[in-house]
Amino acid sequence: MLKVGMIINPDAGKDIRRITSAAADVTDRYKYNLAYCIAKTLLTFRNIQIEIMPERFGLGKRLLDSFSNGYATSQISLISMQLVNSAEDSRNAAEHFIQTGARLVIVLGGDGTVRIVAKSIATVPIMAISTGTNNVIPTMIDGTTAGLAAKFILSNPNIPLEDFCIRHKYIEVWVDDKMVDLALVDVGVIRDDFVGAKAVWKGDRISQVAVTRSKPFVTGLSSVVGMVRGVEPTDPYGLLMATGEKSASRFILASLQPGELQRVGISELQTLFPDQFYSLSINQNSVISLDGEKEFTVSPDQHVQIVLRINGPWIVDVSKVMDIAVKERHFVFKEQNNLEEY
Repeated sequence: MLKVGMIINPDAGKDIRRITSAAADVTDRYKYNLAYCIAKTLLTFRNIQIEIMPERFGLGKRLLDSFSNGYATSQISLISMQLVNSAEDSRNAAEHFIQTGARLVIVLGGDGTVRIVAKSIATVPIMAISTGTNNVIPTMIDGTTAGLAAKFILSNPNIPLEDFCIRHKYIEVWVDDKMVDLALVDVGVIRDDFVGAKAVWKGDRISQVAVTRSKPFVTGLSSVVGMVRGVEPTDPYGLLMATGEKSASRFILASLQPGELQRVGISELQTLFPDQFYSLSINQNSVISLDGEKEFTVSPDQHVQIVLRINGPWIVDVSKVMDIAVKERHFVFKEQNNLEEY
């Protein structure tokens, strides 16, 4: 059997930006429907085994119940794990999938969910599907198409990952010479005394932003850099921007959350080269944000550095997968064959 793991983040798309902005609600029904389409497509083929992370809202259990009376009952299951109702659940599930031989992990969530999963996965590709708010890595894609792409990946293990994946960059954050965490898209220094609500949505609180990738058409912290200079996911470098009204030499309009533009002052922009340490300026008590979410506090007496790495997780590009599948006539089969045989 070809094993695939699925993680549905129950908290994705439900943060404070539903109150502070015009961010759309990502309902449990939407997540369930998306996961159902993926699972139903995969279960068309008798040689695929799906394992799902359980979570407190029971989306995985509902998905399992949907297939309880059909031939595919033995092909789909919930993994047995102790829930702590935090991001650790996603990390533990990812570790389980890798240890039990999954060839692909499908993540329904946002950038933060993908970051957590990526910490446990090195060589197995991640298919990231958007159910969050300001998403850069996960993409909006139909569940049936995602299921077909997943089936092709599972059935063709000899195709090089670089043919259909992006080897994503990441940024390590070091505090007092110890690596404490990482981000896949952006690291922010936010002028706040405590974490509080995790979302970053106030431009005048940002003092520095480091990115692995940036585009002006995204929403969120990386767009602050993207409004000045773009960085592709495949570029072998990143950018570090210093911001602030007092020291600004120019200003931009940035979209940190849906439906709102904010003025952000820019004082400096420099290139981040791989495997080099860069010090962050911590002039007052601040919070470090990772992929748009505030995570931990730092103080001026601490030495905070960042390092860009270019050997991160393999993120599936579904459009590339489907292009390869079509070229190889993967979806063309003899009329007399059953679907599960192709």
